Amino acid sequence: MRLKKKLTNQEIPRIKNILWRFFKNSFKKGYPDNPGTPQEFDYRKKLTTKEEKIIYEAKKKMPNLQKILKEAYESIQNEELRIFQSEYIKTHFSECVVKLEQKAFSIYLKYEERLFLSIIEKWISENEDFLIKLNKKCSDFKEFTKEICRNFYPVVQRMEFESSQTRKARGGKSFEYIIECLLKAINIPCEKPRGREPRRILKRVDLVIPDQSTAINRPDQAFFLSCKRTLRERWKQAIPERKPSWRVFCYANS
Repeated sequence: MRLKKKLTNQEIPRIKNILWRFFKNSFKKGYPDNPGTPQEFDYRKKLTTKEEKIIYEAKKKMPNLQKILKEAYESIQNEELRIFQSEYIKTHFSECVVKLEQKAFSIYLKYEERLFLSIIEKWISENEDFLIKLNKKCSDFKEFTKEICRNFYPVVQRMEFESSQTRKARGGKSFEYIIECLLKAINIPCEKPRGREPRRILKRVDLVIPDQSTAINRPDQAFFLSCKRTLRERWKQAIPERKPSWRVFCYANS
């Protein structure tokens, strides 16, 4: 019985390097707003069931927001012991927010890179037969590289889109969690509105002080916090509706 040929130890790193460089070059500077789509590839090509599964399984390993923020908090504490002391937070609240947000984002990027690399490795493993045949078929390295990228591009396109959506969603949520974390660190109780009816009543409010019950039943004794990361129309529309006890936290990432 003829043994199935495998990719060599020299070929696997080479293919992995090709796909990783292609991945990074597709995510151009300015991402996620301008990911840059290589026009020579068919952006309408759908993923195979196997590729869908590879992405799904890889994404399950991505740590949740709370874990990343905890890592960021502990990392900053180890570097600058004073920064999360109660008195320092009270007098340098904005600085603490920015440091924690930036550290959390840098940690997130490391996890995201691991996610991309794991997808590349799994894709190579699942397409080994195809890659061996392609290597024999192509006349030179340039043609081989182009054909690999052409076949891998649907995966890159999906990850560009999903990473863009995930970053935006995580960015907003992480900002809210950071504000909540720092307020509680200086003994200011606060809560996120929970439940359909409370969220309907409180509308665009992200956090309430001291708690949800007070905010709904005795609003004159509560503060309402709205946490925004951009100056988009949604935030502009929220400002005219503000009440005297409404506070807006805006993080402008220049």
